[in-house]
Amino acid sequence: MAGNYIAVNEPWVLEFLRHWTHFRFRFPPGFSSADNGALHLALLEMLELPEALLVQQLYANLTASVEDLRPYWRFIKEATKALRARNFRLDGTKLGRLCRPGRSACVLSVWPRMNFFVDDGVYLDNHGSSIGPVMHHGIKDQKWMVNYFKDLDTCLVSSSALVSPDRLGRKALGLARGYSHLYEQGACNQCTQECLMNFACRPDADG
Repeated sequence: MAGNYIAVNEPWVLEFLRHWTHFRFRFPPGFSSADNGALHLALLEMLELPEALLVQQLYANLTASVEDLRPYWRFIKEATKALRARNFRLDGTKLGRLCRPGRSACVLSVWPRMNFFVDDGVYLDNHGSSIGPVMHHGIKDQKWMVNYFKDLDTCLVSSSALVSPDRLGRKALGLARGYSHLYEQGACNQCTQECLMNFACRPDADG
C-alpha cells in the first residue's frame, strides 16, 4: 500500500517524494515489488540509517523472478528491522536541513500495522466502524463496492459494512495474534493486547 501516506507540503517532504520516484531508474532486474519495495530503501537512504548500505546491496541484487521470493523477503526483513514503527527526527540529515526556519522539527513517522488510516479490507472482513481505518485497500472491482455502499451514486454506506468498535477490535486482535511474527506480543506500548483493540497503537518516541 505504498500509495497511502499523509504528507505535508514542505520542501523536505517534496525532496523525499522526488527521491522515491527516482527509483523508477533504479529498479533491479528481479522482483522488487515496484514502488512498495523501493519505499523501504528510499526511507533508509533519506533517514541516513546505517543499515542502508546492506539493504542497498540486497536490493541491487534482486535478480530472481516472482516465482522465487526468498531474496525479496530477505531484503524486506533487513529493511523492516531498521524501520520499526517510530518517529524519526530528521535533525542532522540532508532532509532535516531543508526544514524551514521557525517550523517545528521535521519528523517522519512509521506507524504500527493496522493503526493508520488505511488497511487491507480483506483482513478486517471488509468491515468498518467508528474506530480504526477509514479506507480499505485492495478493492479492485466495482462489484466489491456494493458490499460497502447501498447506493453507489450517493455513496450511502451499507449498514452491513459497519460493525461495532468491539467487534472490529476483536477481529484486529485475533488477526495480530495469528500473525505473531509480524505483531509484537506481550506487554509494551505497541503490543497487540495493549492497544490494538482500540486501534490506539502509536509510533515509538523519536528515533
